[in-house]
Amino acid sequence: MIKISTKVNPEFVLFFKAHERLAMVFGCNIHIYHSKTGDLIKILFQHEGNIKAINENGQNLMSLDEKGLLCLWNSDTLDLIVSKNFPERVLRATIASNLEFLYYTREKEKVILRVSTYNFNNEWEYFEENLQRPKSLNTRKYRLRISQNDNFLIEYGEKNVFVYSTQNQNFLNRIKHNTDITSLEIHPLNDAIIVGDRVGKITYYYGAFVPGVS
Repeated sequence: MIKISTKVNPEFVLFFKAHERLAMVFGCNIHIYHSKTGDLIKILFQHEGNIKAINENGQNLMSLDEKGLLCLWNSDTLDLIVSKNFPERVLRATIASNLEFLYYTREKEKVILRVSTYNFNNEWEYFEENLQRPKSLNTRKYRLRISQNDNFLIEYGEKNVFVYSTQNQNFLNRIKHNTDITSLEIHPLNDAIIVGDRVGKITYYYGAFVPGVS
């Protein structure tokens, strides 16, 4: 067992796929630790806004902040490869595991958008049809996650989990939890969603990716 002591809780924790490394996000900085020893390897300082999304594909690490700065890092050397500015501020986001697409919402909007990370000028792809979300949904309290195979997009917060198909670009399912959700993980086999809530209860939801099953 290793123990990494931090003064505050990280916004994101991410294991590298092909390296013995662990990334923790604190505000606008990314701390890289050795996943076996817990030793701090490097702190990545490029971002000026709070980081909203991060992912890694075995070769590169990608991060996006609230100001719209997208950074691509080399997973081996941890050097910055390239950075570019997104055309608008980002409220919340998630990055596909292949690092080719990201899903996000703009400030003051509830519509989820998908855009290629290689070309910000492509045509926006909307997920606004048939979302079946309550009109009172406060998107500032919700977060986005994507499955490891990039086939499912999850939106969660308060007592709700919304499941979307990224392939068909449509709404699949809504899960109503009993207590406010604080954390969520998608099972690697994509057959269950694991939810943690504010009372410390862990719940497995099977069949979450089947339309109409809640």
